[in-house]
Amino acid sequence: MGNFCIHINFFSSGLFAGGVYISLRFTLLAPPEQQGAADRARAVLCLFPIVAGIFLVFAWILADQLFIQVRRKEE
Repeated sequence: MGNFCIHINFFSSGLFAGGVYISLRFTLLAPPEQQGAADRARAVLCLFPIVAGIFLVFAWILADQLFIQVRRKEE
């Protein structure tokens, strides 16, 4: 269970951080003269990795709680 927690934590953190970076890249870091409708659409599409990262955190918490309950029943 330890390796699973480490892997899911890094993966969800990477998804979240990557989504935030890409969304900032298309909204705040791009020069104003180069911003267009395509950049706004790409920034909206960057919400998917952010939401996926948050979802994986919830899945990780549920799996950890299940592991704790199973371990308690074995004792």
